[in-house]
Amino acid sequence: MEKFGRDFFKNAPVEPGVYVFRGARDRVLYVGQSHNLKVRLAYYKNAQPEREPRRIIRLIHETENISWRTCSTAEEAQLIEIEQIRELRPKF
Repeated sequence: MEKFGRDFFKNAPVEPGVYVFRGARDRVLYVGQSHNLKVRLAYYKNAQPEREPRRIIRLIHETENISWRTCSTAEEAQLIEIEQIRELRPKF
């Protein structure tokens, strides 16, 4: 995920939230949630092809944009994630 640059991941919040990966033509690829967005996004940034499932590596390669929304609690993030998955119908 070098295309996003070091500052992108460095500036990710250390808070609960929901994140959305988008690909070509703004297609929603993945919706996820975490109690710590910085840690979760670093997981994708540091993913190694020999250690991760192929679908994760495909997701990373197809991603052109990542956005996030912070939440006050991890429980709120979980509820928003479920709503967005139903609404956006991500590829992965």
